[in-house]
Amino acid sequence: MLGLRKAPSALVWLLVGACGATASLQAQFTEVPTTVPIGTWQIEADIGSVSWDTRTLQRDGVSERVWSVASTLLSTGVGSRVDVQVGYEPYLRYSYTGPSGKEVYQGRGDTYLRGKWNFVGDETQNLALAVLPYLKLPTNRNGFGNGRVQGGLIVPFGMPVGERTSVSAMCSVDWVDDGTGHSDILACASGVFSCSVGQCWGVYGEAGAVVNTAHTGSWSGVVGIGVTWAQSEKLSWDLAGYTALTRAAPDCMAALRIVWIW
Repeated sequence: MLGLRKAPSALVWLLVGACGATASLQAQFTEVPTTVPIGTWQIEADIGSVSWDTRTLQRDGVSERVWSVASTLLSTGVGSRVDVQVGYEPYLRYSYTGPSGKEVYQGRGDTYLRGKWNFVGDETQNLALAVLPYLKLPTNRNGFGNGRVQGGLIVPFGMPVGERTSVSAMCSVDWVDDGTGHSDILACASGVFSCSVGQCWGVYGEAGAVVNTAHTGSWSGVVGIGVTWAQSEKLSWDLAGYTALTRAAPDCMAALRIVWIW
């Protein structure tokens, strides 16, 4: 069976991005403090994302690739500054090529229950902060997860830095069962600089880092750029590509995301 420990670089980053950047189409990983308005529904789905790695941390000649299709986050506002969210990963595919041959695993991922409270500010006008606790439910198949209920906390912030530019950042902690009855802490930090171009286009640069506090010497870092297009007031697209900053990160990643509001 496949687990997160078997494909750390490829799987971890796709799972970080699978339920990220809700309420504002400007990044793949970085959450923003803005919440979905009360009475409004938002669906955010990755049409597809892929991660591949040929320079693994162990330098063992292994090549890894992970596909994720239709990872979806559904959000709705329940208060003026509060929303609730449900995320699900319906299809994951992991391929492993090494000295012993090739292995392929396919299955589904976990389900995420989340809530966000924007307790300070409005990021379109000034500094804004939020808290986003979440719970992971083990609905995975074929080992795409550890079969445990786990929780975590994200703290995002955002602010404008110009008429057409803004910055957002977040830090998060995730308590991960290590398979021995103990929990490791998976810490993540990311940031994004965004710029609108015309009425419907935007560009952004994003960087992020993930580290298991039990193995701080092998932190994983990526950097990338993205392009957004607002097809209408209610439908937007986001295409992004990333490259590794460290050997522990996947060599390259790419994702296409759609956001629909009604």
